[in-house]
Amino acid sequence: MCTRWHEVTRLAALALLAACSNAATVSGNIPERETREVPIRGPAGASRSALYEKRQQDAPAKGPVVEKLDPKKAVTGIASTHRYHSAGCELLRGAPPADLVPFPTVWDGLDDGYRPCEACRPGP
Repeated sequence: MCTRWHEVTRLAALALLAACSNAATVSGNIPERETREVPIRGPAGASRSALYEKRQQDAPAKGPVVEKLDPKKAVTGIASTHRYHSAGCELLRGAPPADLVPFPTVWDGLDDGYRPCEACRPGP
């Protein structure tokens, strides 16, 4: 009896493996030719690497670029809720300081996956 049970389980395992291997096959049309990235051409047919080198050479002449931020647009996120709030929001009062995440703009909060607070509705 024991030998028969092992044969049945072995056959069941082989059938399961065969079903899995059939399910893993790729379906769909095979592309006729190899696909590749289309090179980006800039003004006068310059290649991407030539444009990059030109930007690198021109950068010191332009000087450092510093974005000026408006403190009125800054928002604070709460890491545990993944929501951002304006400075005067009541929901910020009860949040622990270690849980607060400062964002210079609403867009930075959105980029990090935070959503706006429904009570204070901070907007761009």
